[in-house]
Amino acid sequence: MTARLLVLGTLILSAAAPVSAAVLDSSFGHDGRVAVELGTGGSRANAVLAQPDGKILVAGSSSNGADRDFMLFRLLPDGSLDQEFNQTGTVITPLSSFDDEALSVALQPDGKILAAGYSSSDKDRDFALVRYNSDGSLDQSFGKNGVAVSPVGSSHDEITDVAAQADGGIIITGSAQGSSGRAVVLGRYLPNGTLDATFAEKGFALSMVGVDAQAESVALGNNGQLLVSGTYSDGQRRSLMVLSFASSGHLNQNFGEKGVAVPADSSTFSEGYGMVLNDKGGIVVAGSVGKEGARDAALFGFTAEGRPDSSFEQNGVLVSSAGEGDDALLDVTAAGETLSAAGFKTTGEQREFLLVTYHKGTAQENIGGSSLAMQTGGQLQADALSTGFSSGKDTSTAIAALSATSLVAVGESAAEQAQSSAAVSKYALNTVGSGATNLNLNSASSTNTNTLLDQGNQYLVTEEPYEVTRTTAIVPAKVLESLGNVTARGIVFGTMPNPMLTNSASANTGAPAVTNNSASSTSSNSSTASANLSLTTDINATCKYGTTAGVSYENIENTFSTTGTTIHSQIVTGLTNGYRTYYARCKNISSGVTNTTDTEISFTVTTGTAYTAPEHSQQLIAVSGKIMSGALQNVGSLFVSTAFAQTTGVTATTGSTNNTTATNFLEKGSTSEGSGSGAFSSKLTNLKPGTFFYARAYATVGGVTYYGNQVGFRTADSCFIATAAYGSMFHPSVQVLREFRDHFLSKNSLGQRLTELYYSYSPSVADLISRHGELRFAVRMLLLPVTGAAWMALYFGLWILLLPVAALLGVWFLLRKFKVCHGQACLSPDHAVND
Repeated sequence: MTARLLVLGTLILSAAAPVSAAVLDSSFGHDGRVAVELGTGGSRANAVLAQPDGKILVAGSSSNGADRDFMLFRLLPDGSLDQEFNQTGTVITPLSSFDDEALSVALQPDGKILAAGYSSSDKDRDFALVRYNSDGSLDQSFGKNGVAVSPVGSSHDEITDVAAQADGGIIITGSAQGSSGRAVVLGRYLPNGTLDATFAEKGFALSMVGVDAQAESVALGNNGQLLVSGTYSDGQRRSLMVLSFASSGHLNQNFGEKGVAVPADSSTFSEGYGMVLNDKGGIVVAGSVGKEGARDAALFGFTAEGRPDSSFEQNGVLVSSAGEGDDALLDVTAAGETLSAAGFKTTGEQREFLLVTYHKGTAQENIGGSSLAMQTGGQLQADALSTGFSSGKDTSTAIAALSATSLVAVGESAAEQAQSSAAVSKYALNTVGSGATNLNLNSASSTNTNTLLDQGNQYLVTEEPYEVTRTTAIVPAKVLESLGNVTARGIVFGTMPNPMLTNSASANTGAPAVTNNSASSTSSNSSTASANLSLTTDINATCKYGTTAGVSYENIENTFSTTGTTIHSQIVTGLTNGYRTYYARCKNISSGVTNTTDTEISFTVTTGTAYTAPEHSQQLIAVSGKIMSGALQNVGSLFVSTAFAQTTGVTATTGSTNNTTATNFLEKGSTSEGSGSGAFSSKLTNLKPGTFFYARAYATVGGVTYYGNQVGFRTADSCFIATAAYGSMFHPSVQVLREFRDHFLSKNSLGQRLTELYYSYSPSVADLISRHGELRFAVRMLLLPVTGAAWMALYFGLWILLLPVAALLGVWFLLRKFKVCHGQACLSPDHAVND
C-alpha cells in the first residue's frame, strides 16, 4: 500500500458539507473495471498510485507457472494500457528463479518509479527495491542495474511499503522473521540505492512489538516524523498498532506508550493496514475488528500524539459491517472532503471488492441490491459499494485518489478453476444534497470481463496453447459452421493485446513498433569486423542509431543508410573484439511521432583474440546478492547477459559478427491454415524467447476478417536445470550455458533439436531439483565440467573442445606403444613381462 501524506482539512466534517458516495465510472474499461492477466500462472495487483498526468500505475506480480516476478503496468484514464510505458504498457522483472513480488509502489520527485517487495531464494526472502525510469525501463544507476536486494534477518524479510522523500531519500517499512516471531523494520536508502548508514543502525531500525508484528504502511509526518501502521500479537490477541519514529530512525518515546499507539479497547481483536494523515498530524488507519471469520471493516482514528481520537466515532473506531462473513479495509485515502477505504466483503464463499466512503450526513448503503442503514453510531456516515469481477474471491488491496471526485482501487480477482487477474476498478464520487436517504449504489457483480483481452466473435474459439518452448508454441482453434463460408483462417499473434492481421503499412499515427532487431556479419579478419544492423517497423519510418542510451530521436546523430520504409539497415565497420550495443529510435513518417524508448541491438564481435566484457556485466551478476562468491564473479565477468533488457520489454537480440547471421526472433505475425470450418492448430515458430504473447484465431468471410477470443502464453528463456541448481538465472554459470546455447546450439539443426528436447523435459526435472538442497548441490557438481567446456568454447572457439579428445587419443596411443612394468618400459605392448 502506497504511503502518502494527504490534506483532509479535518476528519470530522462540518454539518453543511455535502454527502458523497461512489459509483463505478462507466468510461473506464468495462463498466468501470479492467482485469489484466500477464503470465500463464496468473497476476495480482498489490499497490497503485495516481501520476500527476492522470495515468494510473499499478504494481504487483505475475506468475509464469513456476514462480512469481515483479510486475508493473500503467493505464490511461480510460483503462487502456499506456503504450508509452515500456512500449507495451507492462513490465515484468524477474529477480531470481524463485518468487519475487512487488508489494508497494511510489513516485519520486524526478518522476522515477520505486517498486518494493521481496526476492526469494530456495531458503528465505530478502528485501527487494527496484527503480524504473518514467518510461518503464530499469534505472541502471540505482543499486545493481536498477535492483537493490538487502537481507535483514535469517529468514523471511519483506518490504510492505515505500515512500519517497523530497531529497531523494527512500523510506521503507516491512517485517523481518526471527526465531520466535517477526520484527518491524524501518529503513532508509540513499538515492543511489545503498543503505543510509547514518539512519538508525546502519540503515535499519528493528522494533519488537509483542511476540510477533507485521508492518503494513509507512507515512511521512510533520517535522520529519515517520509513522508505521500494522498489527502485533502478544500471544493472546491481535491488535492494530501505529509506531512513531524520529527522522533519525529511533522510536519517538513521547508518542502513544513509548512510541506505540493502540486502540482504546484492548480486549477486542483488531488489525491495521494502510493509513492516511491529515494536515494537523491526525492519523486514520484502515483495518478490521473481530476474530477471523467474523471480522467487520473498520477505520481507526488517532491524534498526532498517538492517542485514540475520542471525537472520531466510538472511542476512535468506526465500524462498518458489510457482508455476512469477513469484512476488512486494507487501505484508505482522501478525495476532496471524503475519506474512502478499500478492502473486501465476504458472503458465503464469495468475496468482492469493498469500497466504503465516509462523510458527514445521513445516507444509506446498497450492497447486493438491498439498502441497509450503516451502523456507524457517530457523526461520520458510511456508504458502501461492492464490486465483483468473478464468482470467486475478489480482494481490493490498495486505493488511490485520482482527483477530488475520482478514485481507483486495485487487487486480485481469483475465480475458481481459473488463473487470477490483476483487477482494477475506477469510481466517481457523486455529490448529492445533505439528508439523502437512498444513493442507489447497485452491486456490480459480474463474470470476469477484461477490456484488454477481447472476447471476440462467438463462432471463433481460440484454445489454450500447449508445447510452449523457448521459441515455439502450438495454438489450437475451432471455426464453427455458423460463421459462414470461411475463405481464410489461421492464428494471429503479437506482444500487444488483441493482435490483428496487417497486410500493409497502416495509417497508424503513433510511434513505430520496432521488431526483428538484429546484427549479422558482413566481413571479418584477424583484427576488425563489420556488422549489418537491421530492424523492421510496422509502418513507414525513419530510424537513427547511436552508441549512447537514452538520447532523444532528434539528437541521435546517425541515420540508417537504408530507411524510410518498414525495412531499416546499416553497416558499421572497424569493430574490434568485444561486446557491442547500439541504440535505435524511429520516427513515423506520416505523423512525425517518435519512439521515446530505445531499441537495443546487442551482439558480440569475435575476431580470434580474447576480450573482457564491460564492467556492467558484473553488476548484472550481482543482482541475486548472496548467491555468488568473488571467484564466480570473476568467471562471470567474461560474458554479458541481455536478460534484463528482455524481461523488461526492451527488444534486445544477441547476435554475432563472426560470419554467422543472428536469429531474427518474431514479436508478431500470423499463420495461414487454409479455409472452411472445423478444428485446426498452428505451430508458431521463431518466437522471441522470454516474451509474453497474445494470440487469437481469425477467419475471413466475404472479405471481412473476424477474430476469436484471446489467449496468452510466455515463451521460455532459461536453462531450467542450471537455474534450479544455482538458484538464479543471473548466476555466472547459468549465463555461460545460455551464451553457449545462443552462440552454438541455435546455429545448426542438430543443436536446435537437442535444445527443443531439453525444453520439453527439463521444467519438471528442474522443479524436482529446486525442492531438494542435496540434489541442487549434486547437479552443480555434475555441471562443472559442462560449464567449463562451454566457457572455453565461448572464449577460445569451438575448436578448443577438440583438445581434450586429442589428448586422450595421444595418451591411448602412448599406452599402446609403451607399456610400463615395474618402472621399466616394455618394448612392445604385445609381450608380457614376468616377475
